[in-house]
Amino acid sequence: MTLHEIIEAYCPQIDKLVNKSSGITYTAMFLEPDVNSIKLGLEIEHLHQMQQMYTLGIVERAHLACVTSLARASRWLTATGQLADTANILAFSAALRGFLEGAADAFDLMEKLPSTIAKSAKYFFVILRNPSAMGNSAVSFEAIESLLIHYTYARRQPRGGTPLPHHTNKSNADYIRKIEQFGVPRASKLYSETCELTHPASPSVLCFLDQSESSLTFNPSRDQHLIDDILSRYQETILRVAQYSINPALITLSLLNRLIPEFPALSDSAMNSVGNTSQLLSAFDTFEAEYHQGIFDQVAILQELS
Repeated sequence: MTLHEIIEAYCPQIDKLVNKSSGITYTAMFLEPDVNSIKLGLEIEHLHQMQQMYTLGIVERAHLACVTSLARASRWLTATGQLADTANILAFSAALRGFLEGAADAFDLMEKLPSTIAKSAKYFFVILRNPSAMGNSAVSFEAIESLLIHYTYARRQPRGGTPLPHHTNKSNADYIRKIEQFGVPRASKLYSETCELTHPASPSVLCFLDQSESSLTFNPSRDQHLIDDILSRYQETILRVAQYSINPALITLSLLNRLIPEFPALSDSAMNSVGNTSQLLSAFDTFEAEYHQGIFDQVAILQELS
């Protein structure tokens, strides 16, 4: 797929989801348990309420991560596509670099988020509706919670500070290498080229020159040729970056929509060809139907979390 075909396939659908999600407010993630009450000993219903609050916080964070990563991807992809046709190699490279960085950052979380939500969906469903049905079980989702917090809040820390581990940013190069190792061909090389064109490095000067063995000629009209060359050489790279960062967010939204219908998602038919979404949703729908019929295996649900 070409860049414009990728944009046409993804951005209209993403933008619909983003617009439908506008105004959603997240509050559970800001609530903290009463530590003094814990020390004194809580009634069992209070423990259930705390587990419900904690679970809703995880679900909210997951939704927030998905819609923001999709909004960012759509903005960068749209900008890259628009600049691809304006014969401005420097602006095009800056937009493409922004898309690569944002997608690789999202992938750091999205690599694990859909599978975590999928195997936890039944537990989340029960806890959000009737936490007492799970007895006194208290499940921690610390690993994915840390990734979710890191995605939202990680930033470069001032010198002398002592930030929490999930607030410390990773380098863009680390993110790019990770998504390349997962299966995106030549991601690091494309990122290097866009950085050199965006920074005041020699490629951002040489792009205006025709070179021979004995001369340099100023030529400010090479931009479109250079843009087309990048898009041709890295067509597969750009496609894989889009797929590996966007598809997991769409899959996660489909699962979250089963838990909280107010969280928008693409239609089931639109998601049929995206990964194993159809099987995941079908399995959950079977569970939900049996749950409403009174068929409920608490032990099996907890075992799925391990």
